[in-house]
Amino acid sequence: MPGEQDEVRWRGVRPVEGIRGVWPERNATRIQEAGARTSSGGENFYTVPANKKLFISSLVLTSKLTLAAEVYSTMSVLNAVDVTQYTILRQIYTIAGQQTLPLSFMPALEVLAGWKVRIYSSSDNLFVFVYIFGWIEDE
Repeated sequence: MPGEQDEVRWRGVRPVEGIRGVWPERNATRIQEAGARTSSGGENFYTVPANKKLFISSLVLTSKLTLAAEVYSTMSVLNAVDVTQYTILRQIYTIAGQQTLPLSFMPALEVLAGWKVRIYSSSDNLFVFVYIFGWIEDE
């Protein structure tokens, strides 16, 4: 294209600098984080570092109930003062069993600095596991 001085070095491919939520910046750090909950209650398993933004590109939420009951598990994002901003997934049980839900985002789900990714189980008989994939960029 006119005005782009280094096009000879591209060899047919334009360089890609980060596209917000679609393609990480060059200085981005890729992450893979896992969290588990084996008793009732919630757990903040990942907190976004200061002056950074987390982009979640995909995740897997799986849970297993050992006794029949009306229970549920959730994966949510909380802000810096622990107020739920959004619930990403919720699994509801009425009988014993197992559920696994993979989810991908395009563009990636953006989580701000100081915010937390949380998993929750409403029962001691409900095991919850989550795995997230994505990257971190400077704000």
